[in-house]
Amino acid sequence: MAEAIKKANPLSDPFKDTDVHGNVLTDWAAKDIAVKRDGTAIVLPSDPTDMSLSAARAVLKRIEDAENMIYDISETIPVHFFDGLVALYHVLKDKYGYAGTQTKVIKSFFGDIKIPPKLVHVKTGPRHTDFVQVPYGEFALPNVEGTVETQYAVVKGIPQLQFVGQVKSAEKKVVMEIVLAVREYAKHHSIYRGRCVILDKDESGGIDYEQPLEYFDPFVGNEIPIFNLDTTALINTAVLAPITNAAKCRTMNIPLKRGVLLEGPYGTGKSLTARQTARVASQNGWTFLNVTSTSALKYALQFAKMYQPCVIFAEDIDRLAANRNEGANDLINLIDGVVGKNDEIITVLTTNFAEKIDKAMLRPGRLDAVISLRAPEAEAVQRLIRFYAGDLLSVDADLEPASTKLAGQIPATIREVVERAKLSMITNDHTGISTEDLLTSALSMDNHLRLLDNAKEGQSAPTLDTLMVEMLGKEVKKVIDVMSANGFKMK
Repeated sequence: MAEAIKKANPLSDPFKDTDVHGNVLTDWAAKDIAVKRDGTAIVLPSDPTDMSLSAARAVLKRIEDAENMIYDISETIPVHFFDGLVALYHVLKDKYGYAGTQTKVIKSFFGDIKIPPKLVHVKTGPRHTDFVQVPYGEFALPNVEGTVETQYAVVKGIPQLQFVGQVKSAEKKVVMEIVLAVREYAKHHSIYRGRCVILDKDESGGIDYEQPLEYFDPFVGNEIPIFNLDTTALINTAVLAPITNAAKCRTMNIPLKRGVLLEGPYGTGKSLTARQTARVASQNGWTFLNVTSTSALKYALQFAKMYQPCVIFAEDIDRLAANRNEGANDLINLIDGVVGKNDEIITVLTTNFAEKIDKAMLRPGRLDAVISLRAPEAEAVQRLIRFYAGDLLSVDADLEPASTKLAGQIPATIREVVERAKLSMITNDHTGISTEDLLTSALSMDNHLRLLDNAKEGQSAPTLDTLMVEMLGKEVKKVIDVMSANGFKMK
């Protein structure tokens, strides 16, 4: 009996292997085949039958054509643009052994033109040494003929890293591996998550997407907010406790989405509270975002969603809340519209003018807590004096006379009194601050404080020239009045 011989029929489909009678044994075009190399050999499939060399040529040609097809790359990574650029820097360094990229070469009439990739200076921390130079723009990758470009795509108001370009099908895998590696690196080694970041507006009042964010170090300086005891307890409960006890809050289903308003006159400790909160956030793995302009609040809220758990500290919201076009209700609706009930975002708003804010914003249910910061009472004044005086003040020093005199004054005034007492100590060649030094310094502030009380809000105290002109004008008016009373008339 004649044995059936498999072969490819050159007059029919080259992908089909047939027997001597023309019956199709295997249609290789219908199978998903990948090239497999074994040393110096290319392994041909044999399932369900052995592939003929003619069919192998057709299959290899199909694979070659597919690998030479040009694919458009457009991948957006859900991290802040500069966070993604830094992640790319580290991925390229790990993958290729260096942090840069190949120079792009363009063929032209005048020969090859070499275009190096752009490098961007990105801050990665608060110190001046905390930065990296990262590639930005169009660049080439090793062993990839096509080009890839990094740019930003604004998604929900946040610039996110985007890869675009054109590469061959065979090279698409290399690019996608880099994309996935960047996503994973940014997830675990973010330059923003758990850090203290400043969000400011540019000169036009908007956000410059092409500028990296700035940082601040909350541990610089040793000054801490010292409040009346009831205020301290409320700040600890409403602001700090959710940060330090986040795990317990999650276990007990206590929402970590909170809104708090700090209100009070200038100098009562709102900025120091921000620094204290930033310290606690940093120590507990929370991102802290200091928003210096309420016009950037929406950007901040979207940023916080990407890097939660997060504390947003937005100053002087009365500037926005008092605006007719974007009132207090719009401000709260903005927060509620961006931040979901399951998000872990604490929004702390501050104002020096609570009376300018719509009552609808202040009512319970819109904000979780409204904390009033007031000038310290006598007990808090004593704690402030001891903090500023340090070891120069005896533990048994009688502070009641000075604290009674200074009760109701802002911490900056109390600090100045202590500094004057230190100067008095030096002048008298004493080894410590005496009660008399403190009381004398407190009394010496009376005239200064009287000028402050008489000065109108937003206006500086009058200069000597101004006072003399006013005084001369009053004397001239008196002379004119006397002359008028005696029948003299001014011509």
